[in-house]
Amino acid sequence: MKGLDRSKYNIYIPAENRGEAIYDSSFDLQPAAAQDAFLDACDTIRNYKCEESGCQFGLLIRPNTTTCFLEEFQTWHEKAYGETTYDCTADEFYERLTDFRETTTPKADPCVYHRPPPPAAPPTPLPLPPPHSGTATGRQRSA
Repeated sequence: MKGLDRSKYNIYIPAENRGEAIYDSSFDLQPAAAQDAFLDACDTIRNYKCEESGCQFGLLIRPNTTTCFLEEFQTWHEKAYGETTYDCTADEFYERLTDFRETTTPKADPCVYHRPPPPAAPPTPLPLPPPHSGTATGRQRSA
């Protein structure tokens, strides 16, 4: 990621328009050095020590909550293709990564990437009762 465009951010409505990622078009995850650096970052995040009051278990994040997609992709790739992701050409790497992202869900939280079901059709309105005749019982008043 190269940056974050926060031009539409409103400090008074912080949950909306938090920003749009600006991606670095020169970033390439396929080379072995890039994959290793990414995996090192996953390990660092999992094991980063934190002694602040807001931290639990002595770590910055709760144990077993970090999902590292590259680890899962490498496992999936080896099962599917019988080779490591380090053995792929760049084209193969990105084609297979796209296939992986479109056909799998993260093991740590399989609900994260599921699309919500389409909204149900609105219920059919019930027929309206006959107009009120002017009495509580519905009978006409005698004149």
